[in-house]
Amino acid sequence: MEPLGQTPPDTPTEVADGIRMPPPPHLGIRHVRIPVSDVTASTDWYSEVFGLSVLLVEEEENQVVGAVLSAPERPSLGLHLDPSRAMALAGFSLVVLAVASREVLSKWDSWLEEIGVTHTGVVEGPLGWYIDVSDPDGLIVQLHTPEHPSVEES
Repeated sequence: MEPLGQTPPDTPTEVADGIRMPPPPHLGIRHVRIPVSDVTASTDWYSEVFGLSVLLVEEEENQVVGAVLSAPERPSLGLHLDPSRAMALAGFSLVVLAVASREVLSKWDSWLEEIGVTHTGVVEGPLGWYIDVSDPDGLIVQLHTPEHPSVEES
């Protein structure tokens, strides 16, 4: 296994004179796929809790197997029927949603309390303040500020 940041020889990014070419540009994250045990229940939950709109629902043999949700000008969230993977990811923070400030994060804390959603409350972390929110399968969706605690506050 190669150390991080080093490309093994004979990879497509290496040119004949040994200078590595940069990768082509991309536009960022387009969508995130999340395995769930019940697409309908998870669609309802993500819509209610995060205000996402349903763009697409996919059915196979009279069963909902996927859904795509989104908010304007944001990456989409794909929910896909895969109960075993959903169970395996329970307790793992797979998705982190950015919030504008600690003040907005406090509003999220109040909102989550009001609607009865399981969450941690505001936590100070090394890269900013956050709230962990448990989805119906126990997967953690994190709400995170861009602000970093100062050295004096740590």
